[in-house]
Amino acid sequence: MKKYNIPGQIHFVTIKTYKNRTFFKDSNCCNILLNEISFYNNKLNFRFFGYVIMPNHAHLLIEPNDAINISKIIQCIKTVSAKKVKRYFFFDHSTGSWDDVVPATRREKTFHLWQPNFFDFNVYTESKFIEKLNYIHNNPVGAGLVDDIEDWVYSSWHNYHCRHSVPIKVEFME
Repeated sequence: MKKYNIPGQIHFVTIKTYKNRTFFKDSNCCNILLNEISFYNNKLNFRFFGYVIMPNHAHLLIEPNDAINISKIIQCIKTVSAKKVKRYFFFDHSTGSWDDVVPATRREKTFHLWQPNFFDFNVYTESKFIEKLNYIHNNPVGAGLVDDIEDWVYSSWHNYHCRHSVPIKVEFME
């Protein structure tokens, strides 16, 4: 799908795990992804407005700067997070979470965290931004993962409603 890198427009991005596997039921995997988002936010200097990490996908609201496009940002985040999640499951982890994610009978010879590509939607108005941010924040409730949005840790809802950056900093619309 063609990506439209229009200066000043925010991208509503969806990245999905390979075969919809629930890698992000594991809080360590969520923290790895958040650390990479934060690292590349600082390194590539994009604006980051919101996120939610679900068991098998993540939604992000990102505005690239003029020097880098959305595809490069997502490529960086996905590549390094995949390497670190692989290391976590195969080398650093001893409790067998890998077995919870992928049954032994379905394992491939190579590790894949992410599906190829990603979905993005250009957010072109303030009302569309609010719609997408609300969708992100309500996603865990809509999926039946929690009854109350404040119970989902891996969401920027806490940044907007509690006014502190837990566990990652986001910008607020002016």
